[in-house]
Amino acid sequence: MIYKTIFTAYLSLNFTYVFATKVFTDDQEERFVSTYSAKLNIPEKYMEKALERAIFQPRSYQLQQPSGKVSQPSQRSWERYRRQFIYPAMINRGAQFMCSHRDALHKAREKYGVPPEVILGIIGVETAYGTNTGHYRVLDALATVAFNSPRRVEFFQEELAKYLLMCYKNDWDPEEMRGSIDGGFGIAQFMPSSYLDYAVSYNGDTPDLMIANDAIVSIGNYIKGHGWKSGEPVYLNAKHNGKTCQTLRCNNRELAYSIATWKQNGVTVRSSAIDQSSMADLISFSNLAKNPAWLALDNFFVIFAYNHSNRYALVTYQLGQAVVAKAAKNGCI
Repeated sequence: MIYKTIFTAYLSLNFTYVFATKVFTDDQEERFVSTYSAKLNIPEKYMEKALERAIFQPRSYQLQQPSGKVSQPSQRSWERYRRQFIYPAMINRGAQFMCSHRDALHKAREKYGVPPEVILGIIGVETAYGTNTGHYRVLDALATVAFNSPRRVEFFQEELAKYLLMCYKNDWDPEEMRGSIDGGFGIAQFMPSSYLDYAVSYNGDTPDLMIANDAIVSIGNYIKGHGWKSGEPVYLNAKHNGKTCQTLRCNNRELAYSIATWKQNGVTVRSSAIDQSSMADLISFSNLAKNPAWLALDNFFVIFAYNHSNRYALVTYQLGQAVVAKAAKNGCI
């Protein structure tokens, strides 16, 4: 098989030029097919035929390029980020979505213990309640980064292989599915491995994440599978004295210190019911004591697993709370 070469336009520094890019080399394809055909029990011919149709996706490639030193978001950047997702029109759309899919949300709570605000927040942030599920071919996005990304190559090769497995098992055309620039698809924006591990059907058919009810119960299954503790809080609203994050490290992206330790170092919380030995992380986007802070608990990091970002987990849950409150005000729950 000859190299697969296509021509793509690349926009950089306000000028455009055209260059040839190989999606993969013969050797890369041969190793990939040999490895994952055996590992996942997919016929080699099926994999080869699917990969022949993969086209280099420049935007997927650009997304994986290093963008310089990563720094903690500031209070101002958090507020800007929050406004992208939490605003009246989005909340109204979410409330309408909730009212239309009450039965599936009820099923997710009853079967998986996951409350509506978690699921509604994720769907709102991921796809604006199904209105923006992405238009990139999933095959192209995953093949591009699986063979050309400077980082997470093993992760994306595994996702590409599981995408082919998913299509093979369900008799789906690998060229047909559309999704985001990084390979997520459907209203839930699952990656292929998440689909295989957690996707379930509301009616017991083959799960289809473009169907809202299937997306709802699948997210419930995913959240439960990542350790959701039913009835426990996601975070505690907190304040600190402005020196806490100088004494202890904040924004650890993991459960760092006990609540008692945070309190001993200048953090105050309204709730006293929670066990003071419980582990938490303090999320603060500013050293100023007047700005909000949150003690993130176990359930916070279950949401965090969906997209490894403190801001994402925060805004997701806060959007979900706003949507549930609006739906209640509208009288549909």
